[in-house]
Order: sequence, then C-alpha cells, then structure tokens
Amino acid sequence: MTKLFSARSGRPSLRWAQILLIAASILAGLYLLGLAWGWDRVLSRSATYYNSGGPLEPAPANSKIFLDVDAYYWLSYAREIAETDAWRIRWTFMDNTPDGRPMHWSQSVAWLMIGGARLRSLISGGSTAVNLEAAAVWIQPCLHWLLAVGGAWLIFRPLGLFPALTWIVLVATSKSLFWTFHPFRPDHHSLQILCAVGQVGFLTRGGLGWHRRRDPAGRWFVAAGLLGGMGIWFGATVGLVCTGLAITGMLLLFSLLSTSQIRQKRGGVFDRGLWTAWGFAGGTVSLFLYLLEYFPGPMTMRLEVNHPLYALAFVSAGQFIGRFGVWRAHTGPLPRTEVAALGVFAIGLSALPLALYIGPTSWHALKDPAMLRLHAFISEFQRADLLAPAAWLDWILEFGTSLLALPTAIWLIGLRGIRRSDWAGIWMGLFISLGFLYMTHLQNRWTPFWVVFLFWLTIVVLVASWRRLRKDPGPRRIWKWACAVLLAQAVYSGGQHIASLWPLYSGRVVLPLLTGSVYREQVARVLARERGTRPWRILTSDPSLTGILAYRAGIPSVVSYYWENTAGLYAATRFFADDANGRDAHHLARERGWTHLVVMGTEKMAHDYFFIRHGYYDEAAISHTLGGRLRQGIPVPWLVPDPAFRALEHATWTFKGQPLPTDDLHVYRLQP
Repeated sequence: MTKLFSARSGRPSLRWAQILLIAASILAGLYLLGLAWGWDRVLSRSATYYNSGGPLEPAPANSKIFLDVDAYYWLSYAREIAETDAWRIRWTFMDNTPDGRPMHWSQSVAWLMIGGARLRSLISGGSTAVNLEAAAVWIQPCLHWLLAVGGAWLIFRPLGLFPALTWIVLVATSKSLFWTFHPFRPDHHSLQILCAVGQVGFLTRGGLGWHRRRDPAGRWFVAAGLLGGMGIWFGATVGLVCTGLAITGMLLLFSLLSTSQIRQKRGGVFDRGLWTAWGFAGGTVSLFLYLLEYFPGPMTMRLEVNHPLYALAFVSAGQFIGRFGVWRAHTGPLPRTEVAALGVFAIGLSALPLALYIGPTSWHALKDPAMLRLHAFISEFQRADLLAPAAWLDWILEFGTSLLALPTAIWLIGLRGIRRSDWAGIWMGLFISLGFLYMTHLQNRWTPFWVVFLFWLTIVVLVASWRRLRKDPGPRRIWKWACAVLLAQAVYSGGQHIASLWPLYSGRVVLPLLTGSVYREQVARVLARERGTRPWRILTSDPSLTGILAYRAGIPSVVSYYWENTAGLYAATRFFADDANGRDAHHLARERGWTHLVVMGTEKMAHDYFFIRHGYYDEAAISHTLGGRLRQGIPVPWLVPDPAFRALEHATWTFKGQPLPTDDLHVYRLQP
C-alpha cells in the first residue's frame, strides 16, 4: 500500500509509542468527561441565579437544561420509543397539531439516547424514560473522544507517534469543535463530522487508489464507503457535501497529475477496483439503512434524507472515479466499451443532482420559498462574516499555527520532486479544508467541518514538511519551533476553556443561551401546571417553544423549524399574516381546534411571518395584519387574555438582581 507518508522510525519503539498513545487517549477522555461534568455543574449553578420576581416553577426530577431546542425533539422521540417499545418513529404529533407530520430524520440520535439510558438504568436503577436526560448529557463527550482518539490511531501507523498526539491535542482542546460536541446540545452534527473525517481518513490511509500488491488497501476503501453511506443516513445534505467534496477533489487530482505521475510505480500502482469497492460499500450501507428506516413503507420521494438515489450515486461515483483514473493514465485511445461505461456511470452519478435541481418541491422542502425564508431566522443557516477583524482574531487565538498549514500546503504542492503520495494527500486535505471554509462563509453550520479538516491538513503538512526539511538543520529547527508553538497553543486553548467555566459558575458572566433556555423551561412548566389533564392545542409565534412544550408539558403546537413541517409553517403564516380583522385566522383556528395562542416577541413575530409569506418587509402593510394588531396589544374579540398566565406575562427577569432583556409574552384563549 502506498501510505500517505513513510513508515515511522524505530524511535521510540513501537511498544512505548503505543503505551504513550494509550495514555494520551485516556487523558483526552478524562479531559472531555471533566468538561462535561464541569458544564453540568455550571449550568445547574448558573440557573439558580435567575429570578422572575416570584417563585420559579420547580424543575422535574432528573431534568437537565439543554442549550439547543432540537435536543427536546430527540428526547421526545427517545421517550416515545422507550414507553411504547417501538423502534422507530415515522410520525409525530408534537407540531402541526392536530394532524401531525412525518418524521424523516435518522433515528440514530434517539437510539443513542435509548442505549445510554438503558445502560444507566442497569447501573443506577430506574426506568429508561427517567434516565434519558442524564444519559443524553454523556453522548456528545463520548463521540468527541471517539473523533480525537479514533483519528489518532488511524494516523499512528502510517505517520507516527508525534502526529497522532498532535491530532489528539488539537481536536480535544478546540473550543469550536467542543461546541458541536457540547454535552448539552445532543444532535446529529457530531455523527456527521465523525463520518466525514473517517471517510477522508480511510481513503487517504488506503493511498487514494494507489497501492502495492500486498497492501490491504481494499479494507480501508470499504471502511471509507461504509462511513460515507452512514453519513448520508445521519444527514443527507451534509453527507452529500462531504462526499461530494471528496469526489470532486479526486477528479481534480487526476486532472492535475500528468499521465506519467499517475502511472508512476514507485510507491504503488493505481487500482480502480479500490474505488469500485468504495462505491459498492457506500451504496450498500445507504440502501440497507434506508430499508431499515422505511421498509415496508411508505417509501416517499424525500431527498432531504437518505434515499436509493444516494445509493445509486455512490455506486456510480466509485465506478466513474476508478475508470476516470484509468483513462487519465492511458496513453492511447480508450476502447469504446470503456467510453460507454464512463458515460453510463456519469449519468448514474448525475441522476441525484438532476433530481434535486429539477424535481418538485415535494421532493426537497428547501426548494419551498417559505422554508427558505424561515432559514433566514435560524442562526446556523446565516452567513459567517469571515473577513471581519473579530472573526480572524478569534481564529488566530484559537488555531494559531494551524492556520499556517494553508499557505504551507500551497507551497508544498508547488515544489518539484515531491512524491506523488505526498502531493495527493496534501492536495486532498487542502481542497476539502478550503471547500468547507467557503461553505462556512455561506452558512455558520459548516464551521466545525472547516475546523476539523484544518487540523487534518495541519497533520499532513507537518509530516510532509518534515520530510523536506529533516536533512537541513536550519529549516528543521524552525519546524520544531512551529510544532512546539502549535502544541502550546492547543494546550492554552484547553486551559482557557476550563478557566472560562468559573465566571459562569460564580455568576460573573451571563450565558445568553442559558437565559433563553431557562426562560423557555419556565414557560413550559407554567403551561404544564395550568393545563393539568385538559387537552390543549397551542399555536406559538416562536418555533423554539414547540419542542420543549411537547416534551415538558405534553402540549402539541403548530409551527417548528423542521422542513417536514411545511404544513405547520404555512398554517402559522396564514394566521399571523392575515388581515387585521383575522377572519381567515379565526376560521383556521376553529377548523384545527386550537385552544391557545402564545405570542413571544410581538415585534419579531409581526415582521417574521410577513416576510415568510411575502418575501419582503413593508411596515405599513405589516401594521394591517393580525400580527401587527397583536404587536400593538389589541387582540381581536375571539382572542381573550388568559388570567392564569398574568404573573408570567408581567414577570421581570433578573440575573443576580440585575434586570435582563426578555421578549414580551402574551397567552390568549381562543374563543369559539
């Protein structure tokens, strides 16, 4: 097998190197588990500093305060699985009440929560449902540890001990990555990162298609395909981007390398069968997981999630890359059968993007204009201003020397005489990291992918530059200092993270996300108390309330941030963007049997729903909508303020006695 870099030297010995790496893995685990424990204590303590001018509703036993609204959906799914002995949730009534809506997301996060809760039940007793929240807190730290340690062991054999240790330190101490793997933000993003890094890592470990006869490169390509297919299952859009960047990077690599470089036998020969194995492995696992989720049906055409078209694209991509590489290495004209095969697999590969592009809105909800406008109000979909001085300063303080990997990689690619395996590995790392940097510029949610592939590129550049400089004492000395600064910066970043917990714990700093979470918890608990055993169907103006109302209070609502709930979004938009008399809104409320209206943030509510419906802002027109009327505190006759929530509406929220800005809240009963 052509490894990315040459084998390690014999110093330190293999046994001592393995012992050191095991010790580093244990220390990384203790560090991440310690951070999770620290955040648990910090959030519990900091929550006691909030006051609403009166006694707060007591928290349920064994409950946690989560910092992301999606967590309550996953907890609800997991609780339903635990209480009903179902193993998958395909329909939910948490939103779009009373009809509910389909649930197409992968069940993976809910299954992880169920597994953790059952393990905790075996250890400490109690039911699975009771242990859900306590178990959910430890999922993300374990996945973070798996990324750090799994990547290190993947690096260790071909690159050596020092690069593996560097990877552990960089990944474990990164604050940007920690936020994605935050213990109180359980979600599918961490699984997607694991699959993205694992797929690229295994492809690189397998030599990107070049190998020697006795090298077991096939197993690395099969493993890469399996992770790629699982990435599609965890999240099709993210998985498509990650795998698409790898495919594009390989095709560009073949285009940039000369025929002689591709055919160069020093270090191995190109084998298209490896890419064929990758494609079949990815397609097989994608199809298997699709059937696991949907069989026996209904099998609708939803391309936001895993679908057989993704399996077809995987198989076609593997065949096309392998045959494209053979064609680039071929000196004469290709046989007609090979040309025809390239055309067939190109069509198979293009079937998915064509379906996404020309297919109807029912195939992909993000083509729906209202759903696209809703994304303008979701932080992870907003543009990141990478050119702002503050952003660069934060990155310099956190990443430091790692940022130098970008220009160094460009310098190494331009050098003559660099071996093909080094050139290919650096090119793939640079292309994918720059690809995710551009995606981060478009949307905030790609930041952790850019960060982790920046670290991957750092490792690649470190070893490749060491090869070039190890015979020259001057540059080699500079390289050692750069490595020392890199590790020092990573350790400093981890130390700063630990140090930042004390101001939060002591109440010297307010965490805005916690403020919103505590506020939503109180709203949900008060509604749960007043509801009692009566069936309520609530329309909330703020989609962030929907998940917690369903989980804490058992109250279904209408609008949410999920693309499966376009019906609920259109219903809420039709209600709030109706004319000031609200005749259509009243008819809709009676038709759907809604009992209460919760309005939080009247100014934002009026503007947001008008924009979602029309795609622009018009202050004069907004003032003549039902949302504009409610903004002025003038409800229509069939909306009656509920006196049971007067104390909550007039509560003055403080943190250690200091007033906090909070959105105005109004709760109305809908009169028939």
